[in-house]
Amino acid sequence: MGPWQWRQHQPQKEERRFHTIASSPQPPGVETRETLPIMPREVSDIKQFIEICRRKDASSARIKRNRSTQQIKFKVRCHRFIYTLVLKDSDKADKLKQSLPPALKVVDVSKGDKKKAL
Repeated sequence: MGPWQWRQHQPQKEERRFHTIASSPQPPGVETRETLPIMPREVSDIKQFIEICRRKDASSARIKRNRSTQQIKFKVRCHRFIYTLVLKDSDKADKLKQSLPPALKVVDVSKGDKKKAL
């Protein structure tokens, strides 16, 4: 068998079949890993954000202050998503910081401390 014949019998990369979750038939309404959104979630309500912070799977929180736009971002890491709340009022941000659960690890992130905080 010559080298040109051997290559004909080798499956091409496009022909190889791998079993994935998305290729198996799913009933309607069942989401797989490929169909779930990957983006972080933005929360607009402060009360809802505090409820998310009180959940068992909330592991840490980051507070990022942007001096130029006067925005304060609160980011909470949960098991699946990072939930973000954006505030423009610094008084509300200070009150929210005080109302975070004490068991939650809170880190203030400034421009110079990014590498240290993560």
